[in-house]
Amino acid sequence: MDSKNISPSQSLFSKEKTDEVLAGPSSSEKEGNLIKKLISGELSFSEYNKEMDENTNISDEDEDDDGIEDFIPQREKSKNKASKHFEAELHKTRKDAMRGNLKGRVKMRDGRQRRRCVLPAALQGLMGEANLRYARGENDLAEKVCLEIIRQVPLASEPFLTLAQIHDSNPEKYLQFSLIAAHLNPADSEQWIRIAQFCIEQNDIKRAINCFTKAIKFNPKDIELRLKRIELLESIDDDKMAFRCWYSLVFIIPLEQGAFLLQTAKMVTERFIKSKQYAKALVVMSYTYRKVPGLFQNEDLNQLFELLISNNEFKQVVDILCKHTDLQVTYHTNNQCNTIIDRVKIPKLMILDFRSKLIVSLIQLKAFHLMECLIENIFTHINITDAGDCYLDVAEALMKMEQFGEAIRLLEPLLKSKNYCLAAVWLRHADCYRAIGDCDKAIISYSQVVAMAPQHFDARLTLAALLKQQGRDGEALRALEQNLESELIDPCVLYERCFMLKEICDFEQYINVAMLLISRHCIRLRNSYEMFVVTHTSKWSNKLQLIRENRRARKEPIEDEEGPEFVGISENQPSIEEEFNLLKSVLETLLNMKKVTLMQRLTFTALSSKRFGIQYTREMYFYALLSTIFNRDSNFGFVLIKDLIVKHLKNHRMWNLFNVIIQFTDSNCRYSRFLNRLIDRSGNAIEEWPKILRANYWIVSGTYKYALNDYMRHFKIDPSPLVALLIGITYMSIAQQKYTTKKHMLISQSISFLNEYAKFREPEAYNEIQYNLGRLHHQFGMCHIAVHYYKQVLKFTNELIQNHSMHLELRREAAYNLHLIYKKSGNRELARKMLNDFIVV
Repeated sequence: MDSKNISPSQSLFSKEKTDEVLAGPSSSEKEGNLIKKLISGELSFSEYNKEMDENTNISDEDEDDDGIEDFIPQREKSKNKASKHFEAELHKTRKDAMRGNLKGRVKMRDGRQRRRCVLPAALQGLMGEANLRYARGENDLAEKVCLEIIRQVPLASEPFLTLAQIHDSNPEKYLQFSLIAAHLNPADSEQWIRIAQFCIEQNDIKRAINCFTKAIKFNPKDIELRLKRIELLESIDDDKMAFRCWYSLVFIIPLEQGAFLLQTAKMVTERFIKSKQYAKALVVMSYTYRKVPGLFQNEDLNQLFELLISNNEFKQVVDILCKHTDLQVTYHTNNQCNTIIDRVKIPKLMILDFRSKLIVSLIQLKAFHLMECLIENIFTHINITDAGDCYLDVAEALMKMEQFGEAIRLLEPLLKSKNYCLAAVWLRHADCYRAIGDCDKAIISYSQVVAMAPQHFDARLTLAALLKQQGRDGEALRALEQNLESELIDPCVLYERCFMLKEICDFEQYINVAMLLISRHCIRLRNSYEMFVVTHTSKWSNKLQLIRENRRARKEPIEDEEGPEFVGISENQPSIEEEFNLLKSVLETLLNMKKVTLMQRLTFTALSSKRFGIQYTREMYFYALLSTIFNRDSNFGFVLIKDLIVKHLKNHRMWNLFNVIIQFTDSNCRYSRFLNRLIDRSGNAIEEWPKILRANYWIVSGTYKYALNDYMRHFKIDPSPLVALLIGITYMSIAQQKYTTKKHMLISQSISFLNEYAKFREPEAYNEIQYNLGRLHHQFGMCHIAVHYYKQVLKFTNELIQNHSMHLELRREAAYNLHLIYKKSGNRELARKMLNDFIVV
């Protein structure tokens, strides 16, 4: 039957009816639209499959709840409630189907509802016609009929199943139509299994895994399906997901397969123990023991006991031992309703592992009134030569409960035996004596630990602390010594040794040890280029790359071959804050010892540290700048201060440091060019007074007109005595040039600005004003006026000058200049009098 000749009676619903039938959740509308786009060619199958499977993976299955609900009683009520709700929904669905409802409803395991479209009667007949045409071999007509059905009811799975059969010879189309049919009827586990088998034949393992996951959602108790999926996961080396599936499988295996359950549980438990997930391992073993306790052998029980003890479930250890051995335990209840162990009768034939774990559990349950009997039981039934580890386990349990005296009773026989006289036993022996306050014996035991295990750094630190506590500083330092050539170096030991050296004022060793500690995360700089790199490059990886490229170009070893090897990252190493405070302390010590070159070397080395760069980059650059100032290294000092000034244009402290550096620089031209570029680039963003620095350079270099231009501009904006003095000096310098015209006008201007300077200057600086005026007239050759001003300096004094005479007293300078004037005029007696009165000591 041709789809074009369909009669009106066979025809599909009207638009209104179709919309009513297809009305439903937005997810169904979206799925219908996707199918329509797929059929019309607007959407590729890969895009459709991505949309449908984007939220599908094994974790969505939430398998773990299936079996764990049987193990955790608290979920039974909610489970029963969910089951009743499911039955009610199923009953309602059946009633809807009997009433001729056009939609079927599938209850999902997570509580959601997935609507499945059911074909109306007319289309069911048409679907039968399509299947009949396919059976007769009329594939083209059958395909057209299926496509027509899909056009009108895109959410029906039947036409896609028929299309898959029609394209059986085309694996790609067969898979596409089969997957669409499966997505439209996800509760059909058999369909998912068939697709999975087909994908395996096509070597599409990941899709096969996905299909098995879909099938398991609606058939969660099928062990074979889960095993097939695990086999596929292991074949693609997805061990993590395969293990998750093994874990969920434990809670699905029925009691009839008890041996398989125990085998699987043991495998899963071993994996959890290896990854130190002891709580999950205990869940698996406890569940398995609850299901099949009769299958547990001694080694299985022993593993269960270890997990119980590691999770502090000591009472369960005792209860299980009572079931599997002749152990007898009597309890009583105290006033606080707590269960207390009263008496214990341990059978003589109990195996060693059970006996030791029983005693450990009793100790943890605070059965201290049985302590003497328990220790005697150990001495009587456990041979220390063959099972000394049992003694150690019990001793550790006693130490946890702060029963150190009893623990020592068990540890001392171990120390006398040949097999168990080990560093670990000595360490626990020392910890017990330290806990009870017997420092002398603790020191002896810790010394044994250090001798037998030099890499046990905690023992070194504790031994050094005890020795220092007794005032034995020399022995404490020797305890912290590490062999730099043969041992792995522990940063924590070095850190403690630094402070001990500082306390005894051994600053040379203190500096060396601290620099060794800091060097472990720094680059050892070999030349000035590498110093330049660490100051100019902010990112640590770029610093490392540039230094390596330079060393490769120079044909030098890239890595530093010399130097000790440090242990890896550990929790005991000093924090970044502690290590940075140590660095500051070392820098202060170097400054006090006047070792400024070594100070600069240390700060530049610290600039290459990735560890300090995390949060102390600004501080490190500032300390490096200070080190260049103290070492009078204007080259690197200018590089550092230049970067800081660019970032902080209006920070006066930065400009003050800039002034300090240029005072001892050898290249005034260098900093002037920098100032010119900075002023031109910054424009109005920069303040006026940095231009004074540029003017100072120009006046020193002899370009007085440029200097005068900057001075005058600043004086108009902000009149000040210093600028007025500089302008007067500039006019004086111009007037004294050889080929200058209008010298009289220049001299008048110079004197005028010196008078302005005198007007702005404070009265307390009267001696300074008079001296500068005298010096100006002296320079111009007006000696009679200069003598007047110099004499004013000799007469004036005040409290401020007397208190700070070293910096403010000018009488000696004035007297010396007067002596020069008198000497030149021929009055040698008066000149000699000036020297004798004010200068000669």
